[in-house]
Amino acid sequence: MFKLEKSLRKLAYKSLLIKFSGAGVNFLLGIIIARLLGASDFGVYSVVIAFATIAGNLSSLGLATFYTKQTAVYLESKNSIMQVQNLYRFSNKVALITGVILAPIIFFLFTDKSFNFNALLLDHIWLFVVVLTVSLGLGLSRAAIIRGFNKIIIADAPELLIKPFLGFVSILLLFFIGLNISVEIIIYIQALVATTIVLLLHAYLKLKLLGANKAEVEFTRQVDLGKGWIVFLLISVFTLLQSQLPLYLGSVYLNPNEVGLYQSCVLIVNIVALGLTAVNSPLQPKLASAWSQSDVVKIKILIKTSLKLTLYISLFFCAFIMLFSENILALYGTEFLKAKTALYLMLAGQFFNVLCGPCILLLLMSGNQKSVMGIFGSSIFTSSLLGVFLIPKYGLLGLSIVFLFTLILWNFLASFYCFKVLRVNTTILQKL
Repeated sequence: MFKLEKSLRKLAYKSLLIKFSGAGVNFLLGIIIARLLGASDFGVYSVVIAFATIAGNLSSLGLATFYTKQTAVYLESKNSIMQVQNLYRFSNKVALITGVILAPIIFFLFTDKSFNFNALLLDHIWLFVVVLTVSLGLGLSRAAIIRGFNKIIIADAPELLIKPFLGFVSILLLFFIGLNISVEIIIYIQALVATTIVLLLHAYLKLKLLGANKAEVEFTRQVDLGKGWIVFLLISVFTLLQSQLPLYLGSVYLNPNEVGLYQSCVLIVNIVALGLTAVNSPLQPKLASAWSQSDVVKIKILIKTSLKLTLYISLFFCAFIMLFSENILALYGTEFLKAKTALYLMLAGQFFNVLCGPCILLLLMSGNQKSVMGIFGSSIFTSSLLGVFLIPKYGLLGLSIVFLFTLILWNFLASFYCFKVLRVNTTILQKL
């Protein structure tokens, strides 16, 4: 069992290095974009990216977690490479077809009710949103399959490190040559960078991991999802709605300036979750494998190891952000300093998320997708009601309270379910 802990720690540290480096570049990228655009246009940009992210995730029909899980299971069986190749081809078709259909629908549907989008629509920015959406969907699917091979670093590096780095360099280059940086220009850059990432992941999968000849692959059985894909799709929808709900409610009830302030806080508090996401990446296939073998002891060891790693990392980042909150907000511009109270509330929510451990991940890897759907659905419904009441009345403060409440509610429900039904304590309230 010590070997198991050591293996998870080693992968987690490597994943953390990638995520921390990527978060640093992404943080600088957010600061540069906010300074170039100002709080108002930064709010508009954030909403456009949020809608593209929703469509991109939906274009995979919420099957990214399924791809990772199935790849890990396939690799333990005969003809594993052929099965994974078949899964890969299936994922490409799903992302391409649904992405092209969903992107314009979601973009026009949501932006019609949001602020300040007429100029963007006239500039045909939606065409680039389609490209961005399809690229995000393909990237998610390909990274998920690579993660199933236990190639965590290679799966994470393009999206978390290379993508923000290319965006950072591109925007700086355009700025220094004197081009006027606008929301449209930045969206164009993001679409081109996302396409580059997809090509990199495709090259790695085809050249390094999937080496079977085409004749063999043609005779493999088609991926049979049954009715299970509907559950994965709904989980994906609920996950996205839950994460983007405060931003969407803000775009409806607040002005772009306040939404820009909120988004700067989101970028900052997400640093706290670095430890959690870094550990969850290598933990995901290991939990799937352990659950398929009904090895409860192994599962509990994995959970405890992940909790110890994430707690120390998150405590450090929480303390750092609280001590230097004004300095960090000032990096975005002096107008962002008024978001300090909102930042503290959102920081508390993100830390509670860390304390509850990988509860949702365990439910997904153990086949309890319907329970996750119910938890997220309850959270979205309750948070929406709270948001409609608080945001128009309290503005940015109300939006940050919705963010805090959402994280507390679904984490409490998921960790309680794991403890009562699966008999596994995923929270920090245990001997580590």
